[in-house]
Amino acid sequence: MYKSSEGPIQEFSWGRFIVNGKEHSKSSYGVITGAGKDIRIVDGKVSEWKERNGHLLKENIITGIFDETYMSRKQIGTPH
Repeated sequence: MYKSSEGPIQEFSWGRFIVNGKEHSKSSYGVITGAGKDIRIVDGKVSEWKERNGHLLKENIITGIFDETYMSRKQIGTPH
């Protein structure tokens, strides 16, 4: 488990996040709270990370975050 009073992510454990004081999780019974257990934070806003599938980070699941006109495929994750 991680805990910090600084930054938007204040606490997380397996499938449960506290971001800016709000919980985002999915229980073992399938009950979703907030944006669920797969989240992304863009411009300080939490939303469901719909593109996430599995445990490997692949380019096709982050293209909704980065505009490919500003980032080449080789530079994803590196500010331009």
